[in-house]
Amino acid sequence: NAYLVRTLSKTNVTLYFYRELIEKYDLKFGPVNSAITYFLPDGKVDAFFRIYSGYHCFTGWGAVCRRLHLKRGDRVVCEFERPGGIV
Repeated sequence: NAYLVRTLSKTNVTLYFYRELIEKYDLKFGPVNSAITYFLPDGKVDAFFRIYSGYHCFTGWGAVCRRLHLKRGDRVVCEFERPGGIV
């Protein structure tokens, strides 16, 4: 499965991912503002797919970081599930 490794920075509100990742794994997304779900060890967090200034991203990242007590410098592996070929 496609994945990315993110090192948390000072500001962790939105999870951005780069064009290289999209091209490497041939990622396809639903329409802008479509719902996505972060699956966590203790449950899940609902969020949305967005495009800001040409960058693909998921909202709700700040809620994930708070829920898991993540802090600046922590590294997180995010795996993309693609049911039906769509992230």
